[in-house]
Amino acid sequence: MNELEVIEYWKSLIKDEEFIKIWEEVLEENDPVRKVPEGFFSIFRPNGAGLNKVFKAINKGDEILKRVLEIYEATSEDYDGRDWYFVVRKPKITSKDNIESIAKQFLYKVIEMAKSLDDEYFYKFINNPPKIQVIQGTCPKKVTDEYSEFDFDIGVYELMHNYMDEMIGEESNAVLFREPLYQMACSYEIVYYIFWPLYKNESEIEDPFKPFIELWKVNSKYSFDIENNILNIWIPWKDEID
Repeated sequence: MNELEVIEYWKSLIKDEEFIKIWEEVLEENDPVRKVPEGFFSIFRPNGAGLNKVFKAINKGDEILKRVLEIYEATSEDYDGRDWYFVVRKPKITSKDNIESIAKQFLYKVIEMAKSLDDEYFYKFINNPPKIQVIQGTCPKKVTDEYSEFDFDIGVYELMHNYMDEMIGEESNAVLFREPLYQMACSYEIVYYIFWPLYKNESEIEDPFKPFIELWKVNSKYSFDIENNILNIWIPWKDEID
């Protein structure tokens, strides 16, 4: 199916008349990028039932669907029907050792992307990777230091965009979901992870965004202690973990 046909097919799967009205208004705008309303994936909450019909009509649909359903699985428990975003309210409790292992993979993928792009911003980081510390508590609010030579958050954000911009993915109507996928949790990491089946043959790095998502699933946040070269992984769980 071409783009117009697949959009009409997707619309035929939606029984919410108000949402279809919104969709028609979106299409009337003739925006070359915005073809699907941002709230598309909320229609299928809490568990993604029915999305198999949506993805069966597109290239790499089965692989992409599996990743989309991971987001539903992580956010379905204690789902509040009023939520606009997909929020991890009840993460699966795991051990500190497992979280530390995921964090190490996260750092490894960041370093591999930086090496691939010969990113000078991460030069010191590559040569002296930080230690990892898992902390049970709430991540403190970030205080921007305008005099700091290195901002980990901004660096990683720009790095992942630059890495993806270097590649050309396989053609697929799945890309029409770019903005709706972003709006699930305001996260480009989720977008890139879900779309990765379209790019995997272009990259020497295996599934670079998987650790990002695994940390998100356990509702963790991170902060970088540049003075002591420590990446703190914050786990705001009430339950005790080993």
